[in-house]
Amino acid sequence: AISPNCDARPVSTVAPQALMLMNDPFVLERANDLAERLRRERPGGAREQVGLLWRLLFATEPCEAEMQRSLIYLAEQTETLRAVAATNAAAKKDNKANPQVPASDPPLQALASLCQALLGANRFLYVD
Repeated sequence: AISPNCDARPVSTVAPQALMLMNDPFVLERANDLAERLRRERPGGAREQVGLLWRLLFATEPCEAEMQRSLIYLAEQTETLRAVAATNAAAKKDNKANPQVPASDPPLQALASLCQALLGANRFLYVD
């Protein structure tokens, strides 16, 4: 059978190619849009949002290990973003806030971060 992927091609990927896709403004915007859609369509919680994310990107359910890794990532990322937001809010009182860090919605930002990571995954980029 013919494989639609070209996994055996000579290695020619350079870091800037992968980084461009990962950090491209278009990809970041789509990740944010996708996170907002997940929250809108599955307001019940992270497990339902991760399940929908997998169905939208990969046309399959996540296995339990993928689900658990995603939920752990979301919890850890949310806590990190909350800490950054709290630090920035405290610094804002002294006019030392970092303007690059929006005081936004840490759970939504964490979900967008997961979306961004999965949009750059080989599983999303290549057809099997």
